[in-house]
Amino acid sequence: MGKVQLSYSTFGLTNLDFLAAIDVVAATGYEGIEISFHRDQFNPFDLGDDYLATVRQRLATAGVKGACVATASHFFDPLRPHEPSLMDPDLAGRKRRIDLVKRGIHVARQLGVSLVTFGSGFIRAEHVSNPSIDPHALLLDSIRQCLREIRPDEDITLLIEPEPGMLIETIDDGLALINEIDSPHFRLHVDLCHAYCSEPDYIAALARAAPLTRYLHISDTRQGYNLKIVSDADELAFDLGFASTLVYFPQTADYLLLDAAHPLYFSDEPANP
Repeated sequence: MGKVQLSYSTFGLTNLDFLAAIDVVAATGYEGIEISFHRDQFNPFDLGDDYLATVRQRLATAGVKGACVATASHFFDPLRPHEPSLMDPDLAGRKRRIDLVKRGIHVARQLGVSLVTFGSGFIRAEHVSNPSIDPHALLLDSIRQCLREIRPDEDITLLIEPEPGMLIETIDDGLALINEIDSPHFRLHVDLCHAYCSEPDYIAALARAAPLTRYLHISDTRQGYNLKIVSDADELAFDLGFASTLVYFPQTADYLLLDAAHPLYFSDEPANP
């Protein structure tokens, strides 16, 4: 088994100039750096190949390797993270996200980075109100469009990162998606904090994920309160030993908190005695 190589993400250094951020990561002793898109610091719509050549040279001079290109879930709309997603019901929205991932592939190619990561996105009200739309099918089509940007002989792999609440939420969701896509250029990105929140047995889930995992996020999140947020549905299954659940009722804009210690109902109307 090879040595674990630690990297640091530029997403934690967005107050710095990008080249200065590379120097800081190198000075701290990390072997690698995650290159994260950012509207102000490292915007792929503003980057020319000459600047990317400068970045590649700075990485070499600093002695740090580009570990992964993160295509920035918050890039388009910080107030509505992950939107538009690869499964946006609106074709124009999907095209924007596909274009961003393709730009991630281009940046990876120019910098000699072999991994590009993204998330699936959430089921939104637009999906629910249009039952003829299959978000899973949209996601598959979008990923395949992104993969066509990679040449068969290139050492570039797209990664899906399962995240709590997303369509691809669990490690098993990610593994099933990889099986459907069936491409050697599509693998798994695991975030330990996300796995802890989404998996009843995250250790077993990590073991299942290991053969197809190419990238691992380790965050400094402290132990806290695991809460799942769901909309009103006919068949809800709760496991309060795993996570409390906040149920939203859109017809009345009320909430029900299902918590083993403190169940609460939030409503504008007073409760009946």
